[in-house]
Amino acid sequence: MDGICKEISVDAGKAFLGGMRDTGLFDVITFNTLLNSYCAGGQVDNALNLLASMRKEGISFNRVTFNIMVNFFCKVGSFQQAKKLVNVMRAQGINPDGVTYTTFITCAMKERRRAEEVIELHDFLVLQGVIPDTQIYKEIIRPLLLLQNEHMLT
Repeated sequence: MDGICKEISVDAGKAFLGGMRDTGLFDVITFNTLLNSYCAGGQVDNALNLLASMRKEGISFNRVTFNIMVNFFCKVGSFQQAKKLVNVMRAQGINPDGVTYTTFITCAMKERRRAEEVIELHDFLVLQGVIPDTQIYKEIIRPLLLLQNEHMLT
């Protein structure tokens, strides 16, 4: 599926999924692969339709499904939607992880968000049970916290 989506086309991947469905050889991994391709290609309607199809087929979203969508929302600058998605994850008993954390923080930095916003994202994710990625914390969050503390002292 991944090769078909990357090398041929997402439409071919969708057709391939139909064939896999007929034989019962599809699962959340197959759907996630197609979902990731739709999101990477900016095909929002197709991605949302696929999510609906997953629900209809009785395929539960997993952490990867949510991380794909968090990544998509972050890339299009919709941090509030991404944060809401983290709350949906938690409600379904799925904890965000280091991938979720790294996605949020790196996207915030690429968008040159204010230091306070990046720290708020960090705090939000830690409160959601995420253990921060050590390298991201040391290189991004800790310096921002130190800078923020210096500004508070002056």
